[in-house]
Formats: sequence, structure tokens, C-alpha cells
Amino acid sequence: MKKLILGLCFYSLFSCQSDLGTLKTDAKLALDKKSYEIAIDLYKKIIKIDGENPLHYYYRGQAHYKLKNPKKALIDFNKAITLDRNADSIYVQRGQAYYALEEYDDAMWDFAQALKIEDRKGAATLAHCGIALISYDKMEFDRAIFSYNTAIDLDEKNRIAYCGRGMTRMKMGFFEQAIMDFDLAVAFNEQSAYAYNGRARSYHKLAEYDEAINDYTKAIKYEPTNAKYRYNRGISYQRVKKYKEAIKDFQKAVEIDKKQLQARVELGNSYADIQEFTKAIKAIDEALKITKKFPYAYYSKGTTYYKWGKYSQGISEFDTCIELYEDY
Repeated sequence: MKKLILGLCFYSLFSCQSDLGTLKTDAKLALDKKSYEIAIDLYKKIIKIDGENPLHYYYRGQAHYKLKNPKKALIDFNKAITLDRNADSIYVQRGQAYYALEEYDDAMWDFAQALKIEDRKGAATLAHCGIALISYDKMEFDRAIFSYNTAIDLDEKNRIAYCGRGMTRMKMGFFEQAIMDFDLAVAFNEQSAYAYNGRARSYHKLAEYDEAINDYTKAIKYEPTNAKYRYNRGISYQRVKKYKEAIKDFQKAVEIDKKQLQARVELGNSYADIQEFTKAIKAIDEALKITKKFPYAYYSKGTTYYKWGKYSQGISEFDTCIELYEDY
């Protein structure tokens, strides 16, 4: 009888370990395939079997983060760190979650902690990029550049660092240097929509609109549902007076993101440029239905009435604009 009980215990343990191995394989595959909801469900089952492994919480936290749920991600990363306080990757991921929640001091602490551990070069590179991103948001651009440079010294093929440095240089007005950074980012990943968008914005700032349109088109190819890329290309089309193309982009931006106020107003401006004034006013009014506190919308509406020859109505819109923002 004792042998039977012992045998059943061994069988149960073996079966449990076998199930755990299968679940871990399936969960990692779900993460790789970006099936994050499935991954979360699988890691929930894994944690019931083995709740003391920090990697399980770390991977589930990653899935939550990818689903734009940083609060749930933070819970898992906190648990992972209590189980392993020397894993630099977890500090980096928790720092990113804190950053998404705009808790910048906590994010900075985590990135700095990851650098103290110095376990993996990849984690250190991401930590420097995280510090650079926070510095950028604080408008400490020189510090941001320094951190991105450090990240690139660690990994000269890091697309994220080149994109970040490019965005920082663009913010500083160094558009040619920014383009060089985006060139490198694209060289390391030819499908980086973010890099194409950044380079396009730099070209736009240099009034090289055809180059900008070309890069925005590439960005849209790889991220067709990104409303901002559509909007940006629409603005470049406006500059070269291709208003019908601009209208299509602004319409698509609004279709993708109903809250795109700026796209609605620019849609109206483009209609006004081809003298379709009724459509122009209607498009701008759609933006004002979402919020009445939008000075640019009233300014654009006033400009449209002026082009239309309806001066008194235009003056009324300009008056409202000035009431909301007297320096307009």
C-alpha cells in the first residue's frame, strides 16, 4: 500500500512538471506571436503551479505592458523583483511601466538600479535609453543626447537609441543630424515605421516636402493604422498644394482615430483651399463638437469664412479665438 501511495505521488509530481513544461512552451510561443491575452491566461495557470519563479511574473508583466496596461504590468514586475532583486531586465521593464504611468522619478530610479547590476549589455542599453527619454521629457536635451550616446557605445546597432537621439536632435533644431540618425535606424531595421516617421518630420522641417511624403508613405506601409502618420503626411501634402491627397489622409486619420481634433480642422482647411467651403465648415464643426476650447479651430473657421467672403461671420470666429487665447 505504501509503495502504491509513493508511486502515485511520483506520478502526480511528474505529471505536474510535464504540464508545467507544456504551459511554459505555449506561453512563450504566445508572447512571440504577440497573442498577449492568451499569454496572460497561460501564465496565470503557470503561476498556480509554480508561483516562486520571477520569470513567470516578468513575462506576464510584459504581456500586460504590451496591451497598454502598465498598472497590471507594474504589479507583476514588483512581484518579480521581490523574488529576484538582481535581475536588471526586470528593473528596466518596471521603469518602462512607471514611465508609461508618468511616474518619472520611480522610472529613473529603476533605470539607474538596472545599471548598477550590470548583468547584461542589452538591459544596460535599454536603461540608458530610458534615462534619455525621461531627460527628453524634462527638456534636458544635452543629458538625453549623452545617454543615447552611451547606449550606442554599448550597442552600435541599437535602432531605439538612434531613433531617440534623432528625435532629440530634431527637437534641438539639428535636422540634418537627426536625418543621419534616422538613416542608421532604418539601416538596422528597414521596417521601422517610427524611424521613417522621424526622418520624414525632419525633412518636413527642412521644407523638403517630397522627401517627407516619401518617408511618411513608408511609415504608413508598415503601420497602416497609425493616425499620426496619416496626419503628418497630410500636412506635407498641404505644403506642396496637393490638397486632394491631403484630404484623403486627414479623412483616414479621423477614421482611424475619432478623437483626432487637429486632423478634422486640417481637413476643413484643405477643403477651404479648394474652395469647398461648406465641407470645410462642417469638418471644423465636427472638431468643435468634441471640444469648444480649441482656439485653432475657431481661427481656421474664421479664415474659411474670410476666403468665402463672409467677413462678419469670420470676425465672430476670430473673436472667439481671441477670447480663448488672446495671443493668437
